[in-house]
Amino acid sequence: MRIVVLAQGRSSRLPGKHHLHVGGEAILGRVLRLAAEISDDVVLVARCVPEYVQYDAAIYTDERPAGNTLDRLWNTRHLWGGEAPRYHQSLVLLGDVVYSPEALRLAAAEPHPGRVTFVGRTQTNRCTGKVGAEIYALRLGVAAGLIVRQHLEVAERRLSRGGKLWGLREDLAASSAWRETDDYTDDVDTMEDLRAMECYAETGGLR
Repeated sequence: MRIVVLAQGRSSRLPGKHHLHVGGEAILGRVLRLAAEISDDVVLVARCVPEYVQYDAAIYTDERPAGNTLDRLWNTRHLWGGEAPRYHQSLVLLGDVVYSPEALRLAAAEPHPGRVTFVGRTQTNRCTGKVGAEIYALRLGVAAGLIVRQHLEVAERRLSRGGKLWGLREDLAASSAWRETDDYTDDVDTMEDLRAMECYAETGGLR
């Protein structure tokens, strides 16, 4: 299984968030470490600059302009199997999410046959108190990869829901599946998110 970690976004609300530390470890470093425990084929989509080169990962830099997450997915389709069914199994992760090992194992489990599998949360995070639904991962088999590729090739579709994974989820509702996380896993978009995650880490709950 190939794991693709997306970390080339602009991070306008919290610049440099991938490198901020939670529980004594950079957020992106944690994602890559946990990903490497699941697969020996991990690709980091990031700028090839010192801040990212410090991580022990193969780096792919997307030179094409990408305004949102769905644009980035389209531009990197050759990595996760959307260009051709080269990779029969792939998992797309986000570089600004503090994943639990359990959440990553859930995300990496066998995908639903012929369905695009989204992994995330629909309830309030019971550990950090953060509200609002979130999507943390995209699990693809070969058929699902081609479904996503065919959908994203139309530029207008990549604007759905501001180009976020929720737009893809809503557009592919009939051919998708959902896996719910129920622990501290969450993304970090603001200083409030970071403080909440740090507070939880101080309780010793972060592993």
